[in-house]
Amino acid sequence: MKFYKLIFLILLVFFMLNDLYSKNIELNLKFSNVLDTNTKVSFINVNYYIENYFYNERKNIIDIRDFNSYIKNHLVKALYFNIDNIFFTYNGIPNRLRNIEDLIYDLEKMGLNKYNNFFIYGYSNDYLNRDFDIFVLASLLYMLRVNNIYIIENPFENISSNYISSKIDYVKNKGYLSINLTKNYLKNYFINYQELEKKVDSGYKLVFVYRDLIFNKDELIPNSISLKVNFNKDRYVLGSYLAGYNLNKTDKIILYSYNLKNSLFMFFVIKVYMGYNDVLIYDGGLFEWKALKK
Repeated sequence: MKFYKLIFLILLVFFMLNDLYSKNIELNLKFSNVLDTNTKVSFINVNYYIENYFYNERKNIIDIRDFNSYIKNHLVKALYFNIDNIFFTYNGIPNRLRNIEDLIYDLEKMGLNKYNNFFIYGYSNDYLNRDFDIFVLASLLYMLRVNNIYIIENPFENISSNYISSKIDYVKNKGYLSINLTKNYLKNYFINYQELEKKVDSGYKLVFVYRDLIFNKDELIPNSISLKVNFNKDRYVLGSYLAGYNLNKTDKIILYSYNLKNSLFMFFVIKVYMGYNDVLIYDGGLFEWKALKK
């Protein structure tokens, strides 16, 4: 009789532990799935791209340089992308994102597919100057929750002519980004003039982003931090730079500028690369605020 009781106790403990283990696995899977929804961004060289992804069909490769450079030579199957087409401009300066539905439709017409890996390249890795627009596009793709983003540095360094083309490439089939989903993804990161005051009242820090502009601080939105665009691959150095402006990972941040590209660039730096928790962009920026506050 004691033997059967012992067997019963052993089986009871086994099932209890098994149930606890199953619940733990289920919880870990849930957290894994949440983490997997975040687009991952990596910097790679062109040889790594050729060795690991060149023959993979599930990719979109985007050339962000000017069109003359593109038609002279580009990586095989690379699509030319004019970043300026995604903005409305004010006096020639990008200050608002285009109508979201139209923008996503145009990206689909290019053949872009959110389930593909995205590869972006420019002239080299001069992100604060000639390759500034790489981070601008990377931010937008991050917001659209594409699969993964790879930034190819120095794309034509020691590369065989077999991987270079002068033919204008295009994708025959329409891509897929899902307008109904992705327009809401973008709206999660952009706020308008009407939302701005409520966000500030709830504790968001206002950060005015500038590049090479002499400006009067009295013309900015009150209590703004003025932050010059910057990037460094060393996260310790970059984190120290941001901390010098009293910007920390736990802060809730609203970026705005006279040029929306500046805000998108620093969104990449602060949110995508440094992993700050809560970063938004005031679409319309300084020009709109000055016009509407009167």
